[in-house]
Amino acid sequence: MADKAKTIIAFCAQSQSDETFVVEVDDNLEYILTDADGHFIKVPQSIDLKTYLKAHKEANEGKITQEEIDAVKKAALDKI
Repeated sequence: MADKAKTIIAFCAQSQSDETFVVEVDDNLEYILTDADGHFIKVPQSIDLKTYLKAHKEANEGKITQEEIDAVKKAALDKI
């Protein structure tokens, strides 16, 4: 019988905000954290998850917003 899904609050680099992620373990025994928008973070179990998520937030917070990503994508398509 499978364990119930667990949820945690973690930083989403795409949305630049803390969000609720569902945590699962895949067939490679890696943590897969997925938010409601389908954004995901994949972390090997050999790495402490809390330490990784703290470093992930520090490395990504304020780097680029979703609006900037959308603008870059639009500009690339406008070139065609």
